[in-house]
Amino acid sequence: MKNFVFGYGSLINLQSAEKTLGKSVKNSDAQIVNLVNYFRVWRLTGQVIVKHFQNPINAVFLDIADQNGEELNGILIKVTSDELKKLDKREKHYRRINVTQFIRPQVQDGKIFTYQGEPEFFADNFPNPVVLTQYVKMVEQGTEYWGKEFSDQFNKTTRHHQFKTVDGHYKFYDVEQSILTGRD
Repeated sequence: MKNFVFGYGSLINLQSAEKTLGKSVKNSDAQIVNLVNYFRVWRLTGQVIVKHFQNPINAVFLDIADQNGEELNGILIKVTSDELKKLDKREKHYRRINVTQFIRPQVQDGKIFTYQGEPEFFADNFPNPVVLTQYVKMVEQGTEYWGKEFSDQFNKTTRHHQFKTVDGHYKFYDVEQSILTGRD
């Protein structure tokens, strides 16, 4: 049986996925799908280091939340068991969940996993959370790669945030996570 990961944020950007998977990922290795009964939201926090800040800051990243009747777009990438383990380390404050039954169109002969944020890392649990402009640009580049229709649907199915934005190169405070995202 094949394993797939459903990417809905930074994993939409194939260059970002390649850094973690350690292999070239072409558009022929991925397919556009929808995840039903979930919506995309800015709410998961991770500590990052931004060059012009003296201390680590709490950055907010995309997450998914369950909600009947909602739907969001993303991509499927075929992965091995070892690649899933790398993704588990990359997606440090998320838990891997099986969403096979919620993917449209359905995939035959495969398990589909994605990552959903752990509640203790939601932004409302941390002081002064911010959205990183560089992360937003990476996600936008990923959506644009998949075309205008994909990008428009992404924007339509992503809840807007009210967080302050911060410019500048960032890396994760956790060294292993930074390496797996190519931010070392």
